[in-house]
Amino acid sequence: MKFNERLKYYIEYKGIIKHRVAEVAGITPSAFFRFLNGTSTMKSSNIEKINEVWPEMIAFAFSVDPDIAKRAKKLKLSDDDE
Repeated sequence: MKFNERLKYYIEYKGIIKHRVAEVAGITPSAFFRFLNGTSTMKSSNIEKINEVWPEMIAFAFSVDPDIAKRAKKLKLSDDDE
């Protein structure tokens, strides 16, 4: 599976609202839908924005165990508290 296909699969499997992901990424819903369908690309800066909110989604899209991303986010949050 390609990155966009894995991302689309994860969003649909988890029931995440696609418009919300587009909003977080800072792109229009239509641009995001084109990306998910493979007819357009997305800038890495937009992917980084999604990663800030859903690191497990981006990890899955890159074929990385999503639990690793969740644990890393928790570690980062605990480091920020110190």
